[in-house]
Amino acid sequence: MLHDTGTCTLAVQDVQRSSLHFAFTLQRHGDDRPGVTGSMLCVFIDGATRRPVPLPRTIREALPDDADMLAEAS
Repeated sequence: MLHDTGTCTLAVQDVQRSSLHFAFTLQRHGDDRPGVTGSMLCVFIDGATRRPVPLPRTIREALPDDADMLAEAS
């Protein structure tokens, strides 16, 4: 509802060469379970060619160590 407050939880679910897969939940304060769950796939592309490119080094370095383990496992 409009003006409800809550918590959004976002987690890196998978890391690939040129993409990040996120999972998220939205939970209203006072509720026992999330009201919304979902996922989002973000692919890094070259603007000119519209082809996938490797994750930028700054982003890969900012990821927690266990996110790199996800990439190695897949």
